[in-house]
Amino acid sequence: MEEKIVIKNFKDVPILSISLQSTLWNKTGAWRYLRPAYISLKAPCFKACPIGQDIPFYLTSLSDGNLNEAWQKILEANPFPSVCGRVCHHPCEKECNRREYDEALAINSLERFLGDWGMKKGKIERTGEKRNEKIAVVGSGPAGLSCAYFLARKGCRVKVFEGMNEPGGMLRYGIPEYRLPRKILNKEIERIESFGVEIETGKKFGNDLGLEDLKPYAAVFLATGAHAEQKPKISGIDLKGVWPGLHFLSEVHSKKRPSLGKKIIVIGGGNTAIDSARAALRLGSKVTVIYRRAKEDMPAIAAEVEEAVKEGIEFLFKAAPVSILGKNGKVHAVEGIRTKPGKVDESGRKTPVAIKGSNFSLRADGVILAVGERADLSFLPAELKTKNGLISIDPWGRTNLAGIFAGGDAATGQGYVSQAIASGKKAAMAIDRYLRKEGLDSQENGLEVAGFEKINLDYFPRASRLQAPSLPLKTRAGRFKEVHGGIAGVKARKEAERCFSCGNCIHCNVCLVVCPDVAISFQENENRYAIDFDHCKGCGICAVECPRCAMTLEEEKWNE
Repeated sequence: MEEKIVIKNFKDVPILSISLQSTLWNKTGAWRYLRPAYISLKAPCFKACPIGQDIPFYLTSLSDGNLNEAWQKILEANPFPSVCGRVCHHPCEKECNRREYDEALAINSLERFLGDWGMKKGKIERTGEKRNEKIAVVGSGPAGLSCAYFLARKGCRVKVFEGMNEPGGMLRYGIPEYRLPRKILNKEIERIESFGVEIETGKKFGNDLGLEDLKPYAAVFLATGAHAEQKPKISGIDLKGVWPGLHFLSEVHSKKRPSLGKKIIVIGGGNTAIDSARAALRLGSKVTVIYRRAKEDMPAIAAEVEEAVKEGIEFLFKAAPVSILGKNGKVHAVEGIRTKPGKVDESGRKTPVAIKGSNFSLRADGVILAVGERADLSFLPAELKTKNGLISIDPWGRTNLAGIFAGGDAATGQGYVSQAIASGKKAAMAIDRYLRKEGLDSQENGLEVAGFEKINLDYFPRASRLQAPSLPLKTRAGRFKEVHGGIAGVKARKEAERCFSCGNCIHCNVCLVVCPDVAISFQENENRYAIDFDHCKGCGICAVECPRCAMTLEEEKWNE
């Protein structure tokens, strides 16, 4: 029996007026002129990642303690998480919204943590049916192995041909051990092979096989890299004691430990130059790097440049070599000249211009030339189009020959590991659709980017960025031990918790809690929130309070 309150006079009015009946009959949703809706925006880190990794997703999984889920998410986009966690130039961190608040997330360190965790404890999930198509990949650098990996995950039978004795390309022969231990690279490659990828080494394209030999394959991906070194137009480069940068690094990798002398000059400003300089320092030489532009114009990874400075390598900026001087057939000194910035070139940087009368000389026992690499395309058939010293491709990696695709440094000239991986990944998608006789959609994901101004900072306390451990400077001399260490699980999880998860709903329940009409509920079976629009008044509190801009307000369009 329902309880009734009878009011006969003012004294009968209760102190607090309250209804004992349900109010669901009162559909206040009719008052609404704005409608809240859940949306997905693209986080700036996600957009900046050349490989297209869903960084907010795997960081949220990590912060929740779901490490295998986080690792699997990375492997969907990137076959080299442990490698990238060590050598990537991490443009994601430069775009991190947290950078505008306190400090950018240590995304690179977290990727390394998950990659290394996966090597020890991750469970590989193989999907896709085995298919009959056989694909040939020429080159086992990051582009070639990535293409092979993604095709193998789609069920294709893939064979990789590599001209060197070991797979890895520039990852193995161009990056020193102190940045990328070979045991890490080997394990990443072994995982790729575990998907059924076959790698045959000692098969150099142009010498041991050509396109004619690859006709039995349904498609071919050329990823031969850029290993031919540029030579500056100066005299003396044939003197004894002059080393091409990549050749020097390859010698270091082979454990031959070349004898360089006491004073070494490195010419160049890219990653090969910095790697060569730091390797030469570990071999006991005093090293000076000459770069023709300013420090901020260096294409090398900025963090690696700073490490070189810390280790005692000297830099001479806005200077260019004029000639290498010799004595008795050996390097004796380098003559240089000061430069100043001139007109802006195609790269967006100012062209260095020599300053007359500013010549100088530096004593040297050896010189390492690291002024850039180019692709050797002399082995390619004449019918395969090239442009500006690169294999000519469309945005999907297709050449002018049907079934022939190309990528990596031989086709893009981009130079970074992550860009090479992205190139191989995109080509694998194109090859898969080519085999299925499907068209290609060249449209990029058009999601709006969640900018810093969209984040509700009230929900995020300030916190310092995680700092990964490094070898003390005094212990680095003469050793090629990895400089930067990994981070512990507890610290990794704490750092991941700093992520704003920009534009992504992570089920934080803020919208549910703040709704004054209790019109939001979480549907466990569908793993999503539902809005009761019969009672939602459209006040907008949920959208305004959402910490990460995963909700919006739209004008209601009532049916007339």
